[in-house]
Amino acid sequence: MPPLHVHNIGTQASDHFKNLTVGRQCYIGPDLFLDLKDHIEIEDRVTISMRVSLVTHLDAGESPVSLDYFPPQHKPIVLKEGVYIGAGACILMGVTIGEGAVIGAGSVITRDVPAHSVIVGGTSRIVRQLED
Repeated sequence: MPPLHVHNIGTQASDHFKNLTVGRQCYIGPDLFLDLKDHIEIEDRVTISMRVSLVTHLDAGESPVSLDYFPPQHKPIVLKEGVYIGAGACILMGVTIGEGAVIGAGSVITRDVPAHSVIVGGTSRIVRQLED
């Protein structure tokens, strides 16, 4: 479903989608955001609801925290067969979501999800304090 937002496509037209693999019988909802800095693999029969973001890289740019705390990095994302991702979820770099797993709407996924698991929520908590 349009629109589809794609970031970090290759510089040559032939490379634009080289980091994207989509299997058979997938549903991709409107406003999907794909960051193709690294590979995204979507296996067969995956459903991705509206306004989902798949983010394969971190780059704080010119921010002072960039080199000291958050150096640029990128890692692939894999969505195994039969995964369902609810509206507004965000899947971050390096994550593999196991076969048949369900990701609830608005969830932020930072770690691998085991097959046939249901993950919900996007709780925010302080995980680290940066030095001045």
